[in-house]
Order: sequence, then C-alpha cells, then structure tokens
Amino acid sequence: RIALAHHLDDRAESILMHMGRGAGLRGLIGIRYLDGPLIRPLLDIRREELVEAAEALGLPWREDASNLSDEFLRNRIRLELMPAWEKTLGYDAAPLLVRLGSLAERDDDALAGLAANQLDRLHLPDGSLSLTGLAALPKALVARVLQLYCGQVEDREGGPQPLSLAQVEALVGLMASVMTGGKKEGRLSLGGGTTALMRDGRLWLEDQTRGKQEGKRPLNQEEE
Repeated sequence: RIALAHHLDDRAESILMHMGRGAGLRGLIGIRYLDGPLIRPLLDIRREELVEAAEALGLPWREDASNLSDEFLRNRIRLELMPAWEKTLGYDAAPLLVRLGSLAERDDDALAGLAANQLDRLHLPDGSLSLTGLAALPKALVARVLQLYCGQVEDREGGPQPLSLAQVEALVGLMASVMTGGKKEGRLSLGGGTTALMRDGRLWLEDQTRGKQEGKRPLNQEEE
C-alpha cells in the first residue's frame, strides 16, 4: 500500500469543499482511510498535533508555499471559511465535520452492499437487467445499481470514468418513460461507443464500436 499524510483537518476541508459543490453521500465522506492501494494512517490526527510531534522529535518537514495562497479553494476554506465559521459557531467545527464524514462513510458502505446484492438479484440469464425489478427499488438504490451495472464508460479523453450524475438521472428518466408506456424502446449514449438500451422490461448495454464504427456522441435520449 501507499501511505499518505492526510490528516483530520484535510478531511474536514474536503467535506466542506464537497458540500459547496452539492455533493451526495459519497462526497460527504471527504477522504477515506482506505482507498484502493492508498492508506491514510494520520486521518484522525490534527495538523497541530503533527507539527508538535515533529518539533518534539526534531523531525524536519517541508511546508508547501502554495498553502498560503488564496488562489486555491482549499486554502480559502482553511484560512478564511473555517476560522469565520468557528467564530460564528463558538466551537471547533473540524472534528464534527469529520464525524459527519464517518457517518456518511458507514451509510455509503451499507448502500453499496445492498446495491451489489440487488444487482445480482436483478441480473437476467441473458446478461440484461430487469427494469421491472429495478423500478421497484428505492431511488437511492436504483442509482447505485445502474452505476454498478453500467460499470465504467469512457470520458472525453478515452479513459475509464464512472457514470456521471447527469447520466444516471438520464437513465432513470428514460426508464420511467419506458416503464409507463411513453416509449416502447429507449436508447441512451453513455459515451465511448456504449449505448444503454431499454425494451421489453429489460436494460442492456450495446457496444456500438463492434461492427459499424461510430464516434463518441454527446449525452442524449432518442428513439430507434
């Protein structure tokens, strides 16, 4: 594993940044202790504690000069927003933000497990997904099952990229239209030559690059 030196204050700042961008549950986590090959063993420790420990042990460290620049959003949150917020509240908000992140992480992990179970249950023998079963799930699980099923699509640079919120919402809207009879069939380009198709109570993915070659198309909905 690769150990990173992110600390508690970094996580609190990340949570505030994500809140300001309208993030969902995953964004409220801020920074995870474990993230693939990455591990952050100092995530429960305050920055001041790390500085004090380094000074006491005579350990040198390098301070990034850009940390004092107000050009970057994270710095403005650290240097301006956090002090003003704590002055208004009358207490140190960072530990409470991190507690929020820990609660969000717990709930996110639970929803991820439920979504994986539902994906297995809704998978049909031909590899497609049952739209009827999917539509019966709570909305929070519908979005996650769609993300798991569609996996990773290509971004504009051709690299793997999880489904965006806009793509998930477009899929949910298309599913509602197909299920209510507004459309007999639905198609949605996910980029990278991948198209999601809905018909006869099923959802499946089609690779448009096999056979006829097609360029990437913008996110859209269309009938065949």
